[in-house]
Amino acid sequence: MVKKILNNDLIKLDNLTNLNNNELDNHLSKSVLENLDIDEVSVLNYQNANDLLKKNKYSEAKELLKLILDKYPKYSPALNLLGVISSSEKNLNEALYYFEKSLEYNPNYLNTLVNLGALYFNNKNFERSVFYYEKALNDRNEKNFPNIEEYFRVNKFLMRSYCNIYQYKKSYMTGIALEERGLFNTAILNLIGYSFLELDDYDNASIYYKKSIDIDPNNPIAYTNLGIIKSLIGETKEANKFFTQALRLDKNSVHSFKGLTDNSPEIISKETVEDMIALFSLYLKDSNEFLALLNILKSQDNSDTNFIFHELGYGLFNYFHYKKEYSKAYYYLEQVNRSCYLDKTGFNDFSQDQDNLNIIMESFLEINSKVFNNSYYNRFDAYNSGKDRLIFIIGMPRSGTTLVEQILSNHSKVIGLGERNEMATILTAILRKRGIEVNQFKKKDNLINKEELNKNLISVFESLSTAEITDCRKIYLDSIKDYSDNDFYFIDKMPSNFARLGLIRVLFPDSIFIHTKRDAIDTCFSNFSTLFAESQEYSYNQSHLVHYFKQYQEIMNYWEKKDFLKFTDVSYENIVKDIEGETRKLLSFINLEYEKDCVEFYKNKKAVRTASYAQVRKKIYKSSIKKWEPYQEYISILINGLTK
Repeated sequence: MVKKILNNDLIKLDNLTNLNNNELDNHLSKSVLENLDIDEVSVLNYQNANDLLKKNKYSEAKELLKLILDKYPKYSPALNLLGVISSSEKNLNEALYYFEKSLEYNPNYLNTLVNLGALYFNNKNFERSVFYYEKALNDRNEKNFPNIEEYFRVNKFLMRSYCNIYQYKKSYMTGIALEERGLFNTAILNLIGYSFLELDDYDNASIYYKKSIDIDPNNPIAYTNLGIIKSLIGETKEANKFFTQALRLDKNSVHSFKGLTDNSPEIISKETVEDMIALFSLYLKDSNEFLALLNILKSQDNSDTNFIFHELGYGLFNYFHYKKEYSKAYYYLEQVNRSCYLDKTGFNDFSQDQDNLNIIMESFLEINSKVFNNSYYNRFDAYNSGKDRLIFIIGMPRSGTTLVEQILSNHSKVIGLGERNEMATILTAILRKRGIEVNQFKKKDNLINKEELNKNLISVFESLSTAEITDCRKIYLDSIKDYSDNDFYFIDKMPSNFARLGLIRVLFPDSIFIHTKRDAIDTCFSNFSTLFAESQEYSYNQSHLVHYFKQYQEIMNYWEKKDFLKFTDVSYENIVKDIEGETRKLLSFINLEYEKDCVEFYKNKKAVRTASYAQVRKKIYKSSIKKWEPYQEYISILINGLTK
């Protein structure tokens, strides 16, 4: 569900980027007033309106501003303040109208540019927030702002906007440009570190977090992120030291608490758990105190309010699961999953939009047999005879895909590339090139027209040309060229690629496919009890999860019967019982010699950027098998749906 900026009932303005920035407006108003040569009465009305705005007396302020606009309808500062008032009253259509009018008459009016950037940022339209923040900073420096803090604030939110649209290089370059001029603070340094962290450049990320600590040793966010880096590369003891220090500095350091529950819940103090429970309760009450705490937490990193709450809930679930207090554990899991599902789908339950959710998965079930067959592949195989040495590990999330990648990438001839998004991007590009968007197939009753969608998808794949296939291959291979070596195999372990097997087979006919399987209830409960960094909205609702799992099974049932894939299964339970035997089978299938390092996968220092990062740092253990049993009474929908 897309939350458009003009849907008032879907918008929640937070206080972090406060649109009511009177100090900035006062700083600019005098010169604009002089340029327009307005009368003294209007000057006084403008100043009084500003004062009334500070006191939240919106109606009185609007009356004065409209008096000004009756005489001077093109006066941008008055239009801007009306936009601020409208946004404060949560009338975003009106706010947008006044801000755009302000820029119509004064396209470079700094205050309105900043306010529009904030408006779009608060409503998660980050492409537009980038546009206005960039324009606000264009050809301006700190001297054009009322104080250095305001200048930092605009740069900070520009960097955060870049990060939210995955433009991490632009983010860190913005920050480094400020640093080179001696203009930086802990927030800027932390965001530079965050940008490098998202690019898997842990060395530079660590450098900037440590710089942040140098200028503010009481900076909990930097310690938290250093802990995250250490966790990702398997240095758990060092990670725990950083997390513990962050909690000493800020008892509400949610990310550090979650990190400790993932790594070593046994070392968490009773006081810390009590603090987190209190914070969780504050969220449920939606109190001003909680919002104030969250604004402090958010001001130093790139998390949104909901994600911080979700980390908190999952951390409490992890902790009480470790303590074997299962009713408490499930209480927090249920609360946070409801929030996650609503946040990601816009619905409280799967039944509210069952016909639209997972529509693409259903379409692939339909078109597999109608498109992807031997005759189809024969059209392209002659053009794609190169030995690309690609291994795709597929399956349900939490079925063992990360474990299998870690085992194989410990081989001297294998490089694990983690969860790659390129195949999803390529598929989207193919569809968009032909004007295909799922939403365009909605009927008047708001249901997607499945027949029309399937017809168009079949047409897309049947119309693919050899030139397009070549281009798509190049896009993927270019994305991994930094790792290219003819002597190595490369692993792409994006689990959801099972839904794109048909396309992958067209692009890379010599690829190896490894399908990881795990007990259905174990797999689904592991999904249900895991906070994912990306969408995977189905995992937070039992009914939706059952529906998704059955779709996955149907898709894989089709592919397992086909002889035009180099395809094998591996069972998570079999790996737990006999890791060496299963590893030997996998390596033989790939045509590689057995190496002992593979079964010592937990020593692999390669960073793991998935929800399984903590588990694959340990030796094989059996505690994850039937982890759901203590929660049977709470997950009957899941159990019944998977066993009947």
